[in-house]
Amino acid sequence: MLINGQAYVTGEFSQPIKLSQPVEVQLLADGRQNLGGSLAGANTVSPHYYTLTMSNRTASQIYLGGTITPIAGTCSVPNQTVILPKGSLNKLGNVGSTIGMKNFQIQINNCPKGYNRVGYTLDPVGGTIANSPGVLPLAGGSTASGIKIRVENAQGVPATMGTSIKVDGYNKTADGSFAIPMQASYIRTDAVAKPGTVNGAMTVYLDYQ
Repeated sequence: MLINGQAYVTGEFSQPIKLSQPVEVQLLADGRQNLGGSLAGANTVSPHYYTLTMSNRTASQIYLGGTITPIAGTCSVPNQTVILPKGSLNKLGNVGSTIGMKNFQIQINNCPKGYNRVGYTLDPVGGTIANSPGVLPLAGGSTASGIKIRVENAQGVPATMGTSIKVDGYNKTADGSFAIPMQASYIRTDAVAKPGTVNGAMTVYLDYQ
């Protein structure tokens, strides 16, 4: 149970707390197999899980309704390496100019049915660069400077980093695999640049609701 956004340890003689936001109850896994079923258990009336005693000594009880339905597994995202074509520094004349565009796809495979929503989040290895949407920091093995890799969606819009994006094709009634079309290119990021190897990396995280 979260009170004012913080996990709270229950106790009969706890100090009074002033509520500044709604009380939240979360369901957590404890490592045992999830067999599903009703939150009421075998009782005909759902048992209360918490009792909140107010300062005037009145009590409010928290009941949980509904059922838990196990979902068989999660989606998977395979590792991949996208190799951009070689380019000339002379063609990256100004800061912000790009060359060497390469199309690729983020594969989200073997999603089981049952989720209300499946989302993915792109996380640049090395952190997000301020005021440089879609740009990946130089990764290990890079010898160039002033040049990085920018990732974009299929429409050429810089990729959104650090925010969950819904997998539009997912339907909770059926299993499925999905391909997210993307593209990457070199981008000049500094007035002074040196040619060489340009590496970048990002991690794809999946989330489920």
